[in-house]
Formats: sequence, structure tokens, C-alpha cells
Amino acid sequence: IDEPDDSCVGLFSETDGATITDLTLDNIATTGEESVGTLIGCASNTDVTNVQTTNVDVATEYGYSGGLIGEYGAEDGGEANLSNSSASGSVTAQYGYDTGGLIGDAYAEDTAQLHISKVYADTAVNVTSVENENIGGLIGFLELDLDNDNDSAQVTLNDAYVWGTINASGNWDVGGVIGEASFDDDENEHGALTLDIERVYFNG
Repeated sequence: IDEPDDSCVGLFSETDGATITDLTLDNIATTGEESVGTLIGCASNTDVTNVQTTNVDVATEYGYSGGLIGEYGAEDGGEANLSNSSASGSVTAQYGYDTGGLIGDAYAEDTAQLHISKVYADTAVNVTSVENENIGGLIGFLELDLDNDNDSAQVTLNDAYVWGTINASGNWDVGGVIGEASFDDDENEHGALTLDIERVYFNG
């Protein structure tokens, strides 16, 4: 899949409210400008179950990319569930903002819920320039965001395994599992942000 001037590049460019199950993708090269993933470039309120991507090569100029999904989130009161899925191979970004071995950018907004469980990444994450940020072996950038009073966003990350390597010297917020986790409540006085992480293992 070769779309070097486009964003949201993958086997599925964009999904919203979709369900994808029982799929294996092997030896696929995917190239885009930003928001690139072997399975999905940009996914919202999408359920992904039992999807394995092996020997993949994801390449992007501006990041927001991962071995499985580029941008993955829940919004507008929706829910997104990723389970029993994996990525192995390599993810390479020139300007590597929000770059991860499995997901580049994961988020839940307002009253939405994002659940990730039983996943693994065995990828080489490479960023070829310096002074970028949010680079992780599993997820580059994990964000919970509230815009309205009384909203409540939730993210759970359970039973995740990370292998592989991260080559990103000269960059910021580089993590074996998550590059950066961010909470933005927009001075919301009555809402709640919930991040639950359990049984996450890194062996880099």
C-alpha cells in the first residue's frame, strides 16, 4: 500500500463504528504521509478482535502511526475495543510524533470508552530525525480528553506484552510501552478521567 502523500493509510483507510475480526495480514508494506497502520489508518468507535499483523513494514513522514493502527479512539459517547491482536515487524517515521509499535495515537474523548486487552507488539520502532515526541513500543501517545462539564472518559489497558526495540535517540517522551499519557480536562470541575493499566509487560 503506497500512498506517500496521503493520511489515514492502511488496508482500511478510515473506519467509524466498524467491527473487524479474525484476520491475519503478513508481509505487507504500508507507506503514507501520516496516520498509517497496516490494518487501519484512522479508526473511531471501532472494535478489532483477533487480528494479527506479521512481518509488516510501516513507513510514514509525520508519524501518528503504528504497526496495527495509526490513530485509534473512542468519541461522541462511543466505545472502541481492541483485543487478542498483535503487530510484528517495523514502524519507521521521519518526524516521529505519536509513533508506536501497535498504535500511534490512542484516545478517548468526553463520555467515550477505549478498551485494549490481550495485545502484543514485537516491532522495531524507528524515528530518523530528532526533537520529536511521544514514541512508544506499544502506543506512542495515549490521551484522555474532556470538553464538557460532567463528562467521563475511560481507557483500560490490560494484558499487554511488548518486545522489539526503539531507535529514537535525540527525541522526547520515549517509552518502552507508552511514550506519553496525557490528561486534559479543560478545567472541568465535575467530570472524571479514568485510566486503568494492569498486567503490562515490556521485554526490549
